[in-house]
Amino acid sequence: MDRIQNKSTKTIRVILIIVFLIQIILTSFPFIWSEGTFKDLNTQGSEASSSWICSNCGVENPPENTQCESCNAVRKSTFTALDMIMYIGASTGNPDYDNVLNVMGMCFLSFLLLPLIGVLFQIFDRYYNLKNIVGLLCSGLGVVCILYFVEGYLCIGSLFALLMYLVSFFFSVMGIFARLLKTPNTAPQKQ
Repeated sequence: MDRIQNKSTKTIRVILIIVFLIQIILTSFPFIWSEGTFKDLNTQGSEASSSWICSNCGVENPPENTQCESCNAVRKSTFTALDMIMYIGASTGNPDYDNVLNVMGMCFLSFLLLPLIGVLFQIFDRYYNLKNIVGLLCSGLGVVCILYFVEGYLCIGSLFALLMYLVSFFFSVMGIFARLLKTPNTAPQKQ
C-alpha cells in the first residue's frame, strides 16, 4: 500500500487527536441529571452534610430531604460520566437499583473508551485509512450512546460531548476523502 501522508491528512489527524482528547476531558463534566432512581446516590462527602437549594423555588433544604419543603420538587442530582463508571459493581442493597447502576456504569464507560480508542488509532495509524474508519465508528457510537443512554437528561458535559462527536465524525469523513486524493507532500518543481 502506498505510504503517502499529505499535509491535509496530517492536519486532520492532529485535529482529531485534539477532539478525542477533549472528549476524554469532558467525562469529568456533569453528564446527566437525575430525579428518582439516582436521587440518593449523590449524597457522598460534602453533599451529605450540607443543605441543598431547590432549583424550582430557591428554598434551602436539609441534606436528608429528597424533596423540597416548600414546593415538594424532587432533588436533582448531577453525575459525571466518571461518577457513573465508579458505580459499576456498587451495591445499594436494592437489586433493582444495582442493576440500573451497573447498566448505566457500563454505558458511561463507553464515553471514556470510545474517545480513547479514537486517540490511539489516530496516534499509531499514520499511513493507512483505518484511523478514519475507526474515528467514524467511535463518533457514530458516541452519538448513539448519548442520544440513547442519556436521553432527555442532557447536561453540559453530554451536550459538549455530542458536539465533539459530531465534529470528529465530520473530520473523519474529511480524512477519508483527503486520504483518497493522495496528493503528495511536495510542491511541483520548476524546470
